[in-house]
Amino acid sequence: MAVITRYVDAGSSGGDGTTDATSGAQAAYASLQAALDAQSTDLVTAGDSLVIICGGSTADTEVEDTGTVAWTGMVTSATNDITIQAAENHEGVWDDTIYRLESDSYYRVLGIPSDQFVTIIGLQVSNTRSPSGGAAADIFEVVGSGAGAVTLDRALLRHTCTNISSGSGKGVRTSRLTGDCVLTIQNCIAYDCLTNGFQMRVVNTAGGGAIHVLNCTAVNCPTGFNVAARSSSG
Repeated sequence: MAVITRYVDAGSSGGDGTTDATSGAQAAYASLQAALDAQSTDLVTAGDSLVIICGGSTADTEVEDTGTVAWTGMVTSATNDITIQAAENHEGVWDDTIYRLESDSYYRVLGIPSDQFVTIIGLQVSNTRSPSGGAAADIFEVVGSGAGAVTLDRALLRHTCTNISSGSGKGVRTSRLTGDCVLTIQNCIAYDCLTNGFQMRVVNTAGGGAIHVLNCTAVNCPTGFNVAARSSSG
């Protein structure tokens, strides 16, 4: 099994992602979304795993701003999985000198399809929504009816929004997670969220789905943790 390593740097002119350079044919991808789009493949058939390392000091602002989350063509498994990790540690405090994913997305900043096997380590992710035409979205969300496994580890999640409404602006939201995905949120900090720091709900699962919340902290959020079972995906 091969481990494929690719790099992201929002300060890059954009290349094939095989190095962390910022110019040239082998330069880093200019966004995490560009890396995911370019590397979308059947990792199970190929027998590979994918590691994406996100670095640089320029904010990454390109995200898939859609109601659903789909990684077309990407096939993963527990052994042929994806790891997305920060090149540098944020030390638990927001750091504008290292990689960060910032967006004024109406839907979410970082979304993962529930049929994928993905581990995300050490990312700073922020919702900055200020324009009119819809209130601030949530920051991290797993969406769909798949039976994958997603882990969010050591993430720093924050809101800096001005366009808000009641019910919007969660750090983590799972109410559109309707399948048997196993989601683990661990060692994460959510702060300045507009409603819930962590909204953890299992929705319409057939019994194989689970949500694990381990050693997480919510700071300056009206509700730190909201944990419930639901029969519908509202």
